[in-house]
Amino acid sequence: MNVISDSCFVDNIAVYPEYRRQGVGRALLKIAALTADVMGTDFISLEVRESNYAAIALYRSMGFEEMGMRKNFYRHPQENALIMTKIFGKKDC
Repeated sequence: MNVISDSCFVDNIAVYPEYRRQGVGRALLKIAALTADVMGTDFISLEVRESNYAAIALYRSMGFEEMGMRKNFYRHPQENALIMTKIFGKKDC
């Protein structure tokens, strides 16, 4: 993740397939969000493939909301990205 002034952007969160659905991704994102909040950022934001329903559900359950879309953001295969953001002070992880 990158913190720039009062903003935090997650570059990538990845979990090996054999460890998915065990809370690893949730723990990683919770640590990232708590770190960003402690550093005084106003929000944490990330992009996710439109078709990654499991990740989208996880992000929503942690207080992230869809804030926009980046057309053709991903390659191989080409796909749009949803911009999801959690604004601090709105909901807790």
